[in-house]
Amino acid sequence: MTAPERRHWWSSPGNALGGRIPWAALVRFALAGVVLVLVARSVDLAEMRAALASADFRPVVPALLLSVVQVLAGGLLWLWLARAQDSQLRFFDALKAYVGSHAIAIWTPGRAADYAARPQLMPRGSRRTWAVAVAVEALIRHPVPLGVAAAAALAWFAFTGVRWFAAAAVAVGVISLLPILRPPLLARFARPLGFEGRLEFMDRLAVRDRVGLMLGHGARYALLGLQFGLLVKAMAPDSGPLLILSAGALITLCLKLLLPLLSFAELGIREGAAVLVFGTLGVAPEAALNASLMIYTVNVLLPAAVGSAVWLRQPRRVMPEQESPRSS
Repeated sequence: MTAPERRHWWSSPGNALGGRIPWAALVRFALAGVVLVLVARSVDLAEMRAALASADFRPVVPALLLSVVQVLAGGLLWLWLARAQDSQLRFFDALKAYVGSHAIAIWTPGRAADYAARPQLMPRGSRRTWAVAVAVEALIRHPVPLGVAAAAALAWFAFTGVRWFAAAAVAVGVISLLPILRPPLLARFARPLGFEGRLEFMDRLAVRDRVGLMLGHGARYALLGLQFGLLVKAMAPDSGPLLILSAGALITLCLKLLLPLLSFAELGIREGAAVLVFGTLGVAPEAALNASLMIYTVNVLLPAAVGSAVWLRQPRRVMPEQESPRSS
């Protein structure tokens, strides 16, 4: 690798936040710490242990199995999008890139390092173009879960600020939806950043592909909500129907989706939101926090452990960039 290459932000996950002191990131980490402290002050450790002791662990088994489904679905959806850039890409290569980058990205606000880490694990193609594809995937996964969460919040929940949440979810969902359905809008937004030429792969994604990807990510978030709802049901066996718990879980996850930068190693917003949202259903804060920490373990830490092995064993590309074979 030449010296100029090492100075590019996309060449190393460690440079994703810039070479200078990342004050903005430090502030975000501090805010995440404040959220965690406030959540910790709102619960009783003895009650958390009591909630674990009285838990029904049978729902934990399907929740664990759904973690495998989540990882495989993430790899399949990335393959679907990435084949517009590299028609020769195989599922196993896409899965390794998806899981390997996960291990790095969870330690940065909003998984910012994903834009640097995942491209380095792709077998072919420009790392800069792959970074743009990661950003496009981030847009694609927003509209469906945010729209469903907004409707569920207004229909079934009465937590503080529910109308503000619904309005923000709809607004962000629409903002994410428009450039995906109309790629020229996306190119216009990318032009000031100099990334317009990196969006050629979008022209090879038919409308049915873009809509299918959005629905696929929506289904994946529905499974996430079900998985989280199962864990809440395990921690609070006498809580409401699983459908309502899963809706509350989706709202919790979407609050985190709206505030991705206010977290440290994926902790913070989800835990505070779980206590707030599930509290409206009569779930004790201790049970809600237990469930949130369990979903963090099975959906973040365990995949990150697998991804770490992939990251350490998979060679990162350091040769000069080359464009991948395009779809015919």
